[in-house]
Amino acid sequence: MSLISAYAPQSASAAEDPAVALPNPFTPMAFFSADIAAQLTIANYVMVGITAIQIWDMLVHFVDEYNLVRRHRIRFPIIVYFISRFATLAILLGMVIINTAPIRHCDLSRKIVSIFLSHFCPEL
Repeated sequence: MSLISAYAPQSASAAEDPAVALPNPFTPMAFFSADIAAQLTIANYVMVGITAIQIWDMLVHFVDEYNLVRRHRIRFPIIVYFISRFATLAILLGMVIINTAPIRHCDLSRKIVSIFLSHFCPEL
């Protein structure tokens, strides 16, 4: 028996041996352990829920915010209020899209969301 034949692969194919078989590349959580996949899935559900609550809150208070702008002069506190509302929505939507949808240019998307985070959430 030569040295090369001792390390040559056996006749069993990767499809027959589950330890050698690769996970399905179209299943995103297949490459993680079961515990980590469960935690990531729950985190994604929480992020989608938070985004839904933010959108709901903006829709419910749309009339109040419209009256605020219409009845009062637009001053610095009102500008900061609206920037924070829309920046929060942009950050949440960006994070949900990055975590749940297949994106062709994910590095660019992460940089854009990071810009919003660094400029509008300095305490993070």
